[in-house]
Formats: sequence, C-alpha cells, structure tokens
Amino acid sequence: MPSAIRVVDRVQDLADWNHASFSDGNVPHWDAADGEYKAGINPVREIYDCPSDVVVCDAVYLSAESMIDRANASSALTCDVIGVVVEKPTSTTAIVQPIGLTNIFSDLSPNQRYWVDTTAGALTTIPPSTTGQVVQQVGRAVTATIMQVAIQPRILL
Repeated sequence: MPSAIRVVDRVQDLADWNHASFSDGNVPHWDAADGEYKAGINPVREIYDCPSDVVVCDAVYLSAESMIDRANASSALTCDVIGVVVEKPTSTTAIVQPIGLTNIFSDLSPNQRYWVDTTAGALTTIPPSTTGQVVQQVGRAVTATIMQVAIQPRILL
C-alpha cells in the first residue's frame, strides 16, 4: 500500500523551470531542503496497482485503496485526478506524479493548459462542455515534452 502523497513546500514557477541543468536528460525540480533547483527526476511520486491498460502519460484517479485507473471526464465517479502516470514498472503497477514538472510527453502544445478528456486517461486542450461532464485541469505544457502537473479542483457541469 502506498504511503500518503507527500506535499511539496513550493510549486516551482513555470518561468523558473530552465534554471537547472538538463545535463542528465531529466527534468529539474525544487529541492526545499536545500532551497535550490536540482537536475533529476521530480521526487514527488507514488506507486499504485493498476489495470494493465493504464499507460505512461495517462491521467489517473484512485479507484480503490492502493488502486488507480484511467480518469474520464464523462463522470464525476471517474474524474478525481490524483496525478499522471510517469512509469510502468510492471503491467499492473504504475508510478504516479501528482505535482511538478515531468518530461514524459511527446506532442504537447507549449503554454497550453490540459484537462482530463472524455477518452479514458487522455488529456485535451479543450475542456469538456457538456452537462454532466467534469472539468478538471491537470497541468500546463512548458515545452512539447514537459508538463507542469498542477491538478486543479474539479467542476461538475
């Protein structure tokens, strides 16, 4: 069972994302203990059990204790996002990042906001607009490959 999701001391500003080195190929993160940006993978991540159809880049919600599934904006029951899948160690486990920069994407539109889509796990730049659907912003693209994950409260239409 995963430990409680840790809260970071500071959400780094989009304008500051480039102040750390990318020499190791990973995304910089704010190290609150040292008070500086550091290169490397954002440390705020948790591992969960999941169905085998969950893939990297999926937006996910907590479907049961220690279990995630692909979020879907069609229903409030499936759209309470806890993060984005950043790694699949096995076919039935996933590492989820709830906040911060991640470089797992390949075709983002820089500076665009991304919401949960009505297709399970998918993200969209056009928020849902039909009565009964849920609007929940997941993050903002910094570049074509980097997203600042910053999950916002959901709104039921």
